[in-house]
Amino acid sequence: MPLVRLARLLFWFGLIAWTCAVTSAAIAAAHTFPTLKTMPMTLDAFAAYQGVEEHGLIAAGHVLQEVFQTTDHLQLIAAGMTLVGVLLELLSRRTAGGTLRILFVLAAAGLLGWYYVMVRPDMQTLLETKWNAAKAGDLVVAAQATEDFDPLHHLARRLHSIILLMLLCAAGLAAVSLPGLGRGQKSE
Repeated sequence: MPLVRLARLLFWFGLIAWTCAVTSAAIAAAHTFPTLKTMPMTLDAFAAYQGVEEHGLIAAGHVLQEVFQTTDHLQLIAAGMTLVGVLLELLSRRTAGGTLRILFVLAAAGLLGWYYVMVRPDMQTLLETKWNAAKAGDLVVAAQATEDFDPLHHLARRLHSIILLMLLCAAGLAAVSLPGLGRGQKSE
């Protein structure tokens, strides 16, 4: 019985932390980019880079780069906890929420891994290329880096949205199997 409790504790704690990491990054971006984009500012380090709107986006990007790095790392840790919880449940042969819940977790972890290995590094490289070119006043290289970055950014947003949806589905499936909420049982 203690293995089952540990498994559920790790699963729920990991799932909640993972969901919070995904949503906190999205909330921070949803408020920071539009706010700083419309603020009239000029960054001294980017004085050679034209466009007041771009300076706000660069400022927001510098702030949020650290937020995204932190939430990405937190997602990896939380995903690991969630997966260990699922593994322990499988070993104890008591899986709450069934096979579909496990598939949602595994798919979300797979997408996170793919993002972390295949998408994130290219995004980071292109962002640094843009910022270095902008500092040097090289508008052509900065524009090309932005053009190459935008589809990856769009992909990353989609991946995180799908990951969030999968986590919520896994949570819902696990929740309906909690004691008192399962089939044929009435909730109190």
